[in-house]
Amino acid sequence: MSNVKSSKPVFPENAGSREYAASLDAADPLASFRDKFIIPSKANINSKKLAKPGLSSDPCIYFCGNSLGIQPKATAKYLEAQLDTWSSIGVSGHFVDLEGSPLKQWQLLSEQAAASMSKIVGAQAEEVAAMGTLTANLHLLLASFYKPTPTKHKILLDWKAFPSDHYAIESHLAWHDLDPKQSMVLIGPDEGEYEISTEKILSYIDEHAESAALILLPGIQYYTGQLFDIEKITAYAQSRDLTVGWDLAHAYGNAELKLHDWNVDFAAWCTYKYGNAGPGAMGGLFVHERHGRVDYSEGEDAPKFRHRLTGWYGGDRSVRFKMDNSK
Repeated sequence: MSNVKSSKPVFPENAGSREYAASLDAADPLASFRDKFIIPSKANINSKKLAKPGLSSDPCIYFCGNSLGIQPKATAKYLEAQLDTWSSIGVSGHFVDLEGSPLKQWQLLSEQAAASMSKIVGAQAEEVAAMGTLTANLHLLLASFYKPTPTKHKILLDWKAFPSDHYAIESHLAWHDLDPKQSMVLIGPDEGEYEISTEKILSYIDEHAESAALILLPGIQYYTGQLFDIEKITAYAQSRDLTVGWDLAHAYGNAELKLHDWNVDFAAWCTYKYGNAGPGAMGGLFVHERHGRVDYSEGEDAPKFRHRLTGWYGGDRSVRFKMDNSK
């Protein structure tokens, strides 16, 4: 993990040459993926007129994936499938899987998206929802998972949290009539250091375990690039009776994640950084399956489950259209 000091890399004498760069490209196991995208030409990238890009023999060098990645060649196929479904069968697109289409019927598109997204975060498909934005998802998750009491009310976060996290946490504390100066605990690095050691995070958990309800940290700290030891911190915080959430905005698509195996309580992310989706693109969230279990031991009309914000699509699909307000 990031707390292990790595030695300075050693490069060969010809590391600055075009030949050396070409040899690295040739050895790249993912090199073939370049052909799956439409790379704008140098001429088109500076054009002021809308034009068909075509496939250029003079492609630009594109490094703006964190704002909007280049277009996959498959995008047009998926968009055309949506339009063809709409034009050919109209409202039946909600319920019919069309042979030859890359898409599920519309009512199952959210599940199809979740199944794909779950592979990136190491989760089961039913633990993931492709939805909303990072901040909106954080608010939804905090509304369900942050349940302060007079004795356990603090939220631990890193000293330079991304504003999405900082503002969301402040607003939830205020919602519960709590003072951020008393209930928000910032964990910072030691003097002269940039990274926060895992040991320091664990010490903060120990120090505030009796009064803390929740810890929310970034998988990767956007300011320093530090990758936190998600597995170790999660297990330790839970052993001290803290709920554990992770903001994976800079870890999604960037680091190997195993949210289910690591027993993370909840997580949220956006897709416009290493997911290359662009500003405004749909985000995602994770809730471990253990929080979604429903106990019907006292009968179907008396389900017991962990508090969550509920909605129509949260009910069983097989009876969803009975419209009887029974989950």
